[in-house]
Amino acid sequence: MEDLSKLETNLVLREDDGTVGLRLGLIFTAYFRKGYTQPVREAVMEALALWLETVSGQVNWVLNPKTEKWRRFKPEMHQALSQWLEQLPSCNEWSIAFHGGETNLDASAVFFRALAGADWNPDKKDLDHVRLGLPLTWYAGHKGSFPEFCRALCAILRPISGYGGIGFAPANGDMLATRFESAQYLLAQRFPGIEMDEPITHSQYIGDDIKGVNWLTVLGEALVERFGGQDKLAADLPPAATLLPYAGGVIVQSGPRPQLGDTAAGRMPMDYVAVNAVLKPLRATNTRAFHHYGPDTFTRAAALAWLTRFD
Repeated sequence: MEDLSKLETNLVLREDDGTVGLRLGLIFTAYFRKGYTQPVREAVMEALALWLETVSGQVNWVLNPKTEKWRRFKPEMHQALSQWLEQLPSCNEWSIAFHGGETNLDASAVFFRALAGADWNPDKKDLDHVRLGLPLTWYAGHKGSFPEFCRALCAILRPISGYGGIGFAPANGDMLATRFESAQYLLAQRFPGIEMDEPITHSQYIGDDIKGVNWLTVLGEALVERFGGQDKLAADLPPAATLLPYAGGVIVQSGPRPQLGDTAAGRMPMDYVAVNAVLKPLRATNTRAFHHYGPDTFTRAAALAWLTRFD
């Protein structure tokens, strides 16, 4: 069993100047549509409020949606952001971002990002998304559990699909993120339980499918029905798996704890493999590259292979 406290302290990669470019955390991503409508926008802000309450005192930076520059976070900014989003015309795309890094560029396990399209192309296949994170050992010192936190988020957001588990916290700058793509690739190849989370890419391809399986796999109502219903899902899943129903769908929890696996030791996260065997018919089959081109990066071929790593 992986020691999450060691991962949290040891697996932090930095630039020569000390800027954190890559680290691990507990991540959760949910995909949905119609982010240009007020009900969905309100749901996103409610999810943000829950996250801000959960990580109270840990958030240092917020992205100004007008200037797209980072500024120091103050609690009253949440209300101002809610008002801005409420007044934003539906013909505008929008995004929000928060994180807890020491500097505005540092990758932080404490982060929240949301991105949604406009109403001028309602038939566009790309999905909207919320992506957020907590430190790996957060619930060792706080009440509750990560699966229950994600279930509360799903009840608010009513996503089409989603996932949660151990993943990379995003660097807060495109150039910085690009410089750590090879490290990300090599770590993901060795530890197959790490979620490769590139939602801007995934949102173009998963549609009404799931991206894949991790510790937590979110199935909205349509996916549950497509599988054959919640009773069939419960009957077909392996004994280690747990169903966490919410109003609007269900979360499949693959096992009691998140798993990394280690290909260097010939070890796969077997709880994930077992759930994948059941949910594979719901999985999307296409993607583009996760990374820019270069050695040891997720080209399209490598990305397709990664999506099928539990088969």
